[in-house]
Amino acid sequence: MLVDVKATVRVNGVLLAIARLQRLPMTMIYKQLRKPMHADQRDHRDKQRGPRGPWAPLAPSTKARYAREGRRRNRRILARLPNARFTKVTALALIMRSRVKWSMAHQDGPTRVGRGSILPQRQFFWISKQLRRQAAREFRRAMWMRWRGLRYP
Repeated sequence: MLVDVKATVRVNGVLLAIARLQRLPMTMIYKQLRKPMHADQRDHRDKQRGPRGPWAPLAPSTKARYAREGRRRNRRILARLPNARFTKVTALALIMRSRVKWSMAHQDGPTRVGRGSILPQRQFFWISKQLRRQAAREFRRAMWMRWRGLRYP
């Protein structure tokens, strides 16, 4: 027994929603994530931790030199280095980098620097799981709003 079925499927709404998604306001999303990203980096600085664990402490020779010179040392291991950051938002990315030219010596570590000293790795720029989750939530929200034809804030 053969049954002849005739059906019409209208996909105009789906095509319209896909067209809206193509115009996703990436710059706006990145701007929304800028403050949480700075807060995430401040958290790393305050906890003095990298993605693989706590930063290496100052070497005993470094502490002895500071004591000998009578220098007052900032309590944080990297002092103000993690604060010297520059953020730029483009249509394709949210870029954060250090303003300090030699900061990659700590970021990449262990690195041989002047007078034979070796700086251990103290990674201070990295993205935590919480920030990743927040970014995913923000992108989902923007996509959902665009799918429904609403403006993203």
